[in-house]
Amino acid sequence: MLWLDSSGAVYWPAQGLLAVADLHFEKASFLARAGHPLPPYDTRETLATLARVVESYRPRRLVLLGDTVHDPAAMGRMSADDRAELATLTAGVETCLWVEGNHEGAGFLPPGGVGVAEHRVGGLSFRHQPDPADRAAQLVGHFHPKTTLRRRGHRVRGRCFLLSDRLLIMPAFGSFTGGLENTDPTFAALFAGDEPRVFLCYRDNIYPVAPGDGSTRSRITGP
Repeated sequence: MLWLDSSGAVYWPAQGLLAVADLHFEKASFLARAGHPLPPYDTRETLATLARVVESYRPRRLVLLGDTVHDPAAMGRMSADDRAELATLTAGVETCLWVEGNHEGAGFLPPGGVGVAEHRVGGLSFRHQPDPADRAAQLVGHFHPKTTLRRRGHRVRGRCFLLSDRLLIMPAFGSFTGGLENTDPTFAALFAGDEPRVFLCYRDNIYPVAPGDGSTRSRITGP
């Protein structure tokens, strides 16, 4: 059984495994170099959230599902304090696996962990992007799914999990990431006509979401 956490993490108690996807460390500093006046605190905020989740679940294995850094030079821009915090987090688990994403670049060597193309355990494949040829159930990141819904006259938009029997797409864990609406045709193609269940991450809770009236609106079916 997998537990979905409102932070965007997934915990697998039987394996002592915590997975997070798309942290995109140093995205703000990358954009700042292109002239965008952004405060450089996204890495610190993401690390603080990750530290809280690790402390809560105390996993033996931490799996970072790709795009952990926003670009290959990100580690060089990270502050000394943030690098130390990251080193503490990775050293605090028995195993830290850095799954290769599309933003790291070829040959990226992560500090305090092991770089892998994918991680397979218990019949489940952990990778950055889904592989249509893989017959195993897959847990992936990459797409940053979000959902928009209305409840009692209020509009709510947030990160979400998309889940079927064969595929779980995780939300981006990073504090400064964009997102793709769950109604985007990309997801229909990925799930091959099997409409996924949608779980909204909102504040400290997870809410199951059901399809609405055929538009991009949805409704909460949970509390």
